[in-house]
Amino acid sequence: MSRFFGSITSEQRWTDQFNEHFIIYIDNHASIFRVPKNVCDTKPEAYAPRQIGLGAYHHFRPDLDEMERRKLEAVKKFLKPEQCQNFKSLIVDKVKVLEPSVRTCYSKYLDIDGGTLAWIMSIDGVYLLHRLSTYTDKGNVDSEDRKLA
Repeated sequence: MSRFFGSITSEQRWTDQFNEHFIIYIDNHASIFRVPKNVCDTKPEAYAPRQIGLGAYHHFRPDLDEMERRKLEAVKKFLKPEQCQNFKSLIVDKVKVLEPSVRTCYSKYLDIDGGTLAWIMSIDGVYLLHRLSTYTDKGNVDSEDRKLA
């Protein structure tokens, strides 16, 4: 018998998530969509990030591992040392509370643990703050990561 979900664990997690946050799923509208495979196959380079992946859909791609390391370096540079040491309690734990709302932004079920999703969103969010902070008043970018910026 073929299962819709990859495992009983993912099925149970989905069921628990649905039951716990039923109203949120009805009231919110997805805004992060995965491009259908048949569309991606026609021109994959147009739909897949080549330098940086943000969010849950692109986080675990091996070809973007180097950029994941660079994102972590940028987060460490952007935050004060005590903020880095307390990253989980200062940011990740607060983002985890938003998990139901974050999940409703995605058009497909994310088979990712809530804690992992919170870490992904936290790191990517602080990374984006770092990138935005590199812009000068005139709209130029600092020399660091000029190509990426």
